[in-house]
Amino acid sequence: MKCLDTDFLVAILRAKSDAESKMESLDAEGDNATTTINAFELFYGAHKSTKKQRT
Repeated sequence: MKCLDTDFLVAILRAKSDAESKMESLDAEGDNATTTINAFELFYGAHKSTKKQRT
């Protein structure tokens, strides 16, 4: 099992092609996880963001 960090998760959310291809290879290897701290950092960053919500 791999633990995904905040920087990598942000790259996935921003649809960075290198992160997406790495995520595909990690998915093929098995389960992935993150921490509650990373989840909070993502939530906090989204809350503080001045960018408009994407649909």
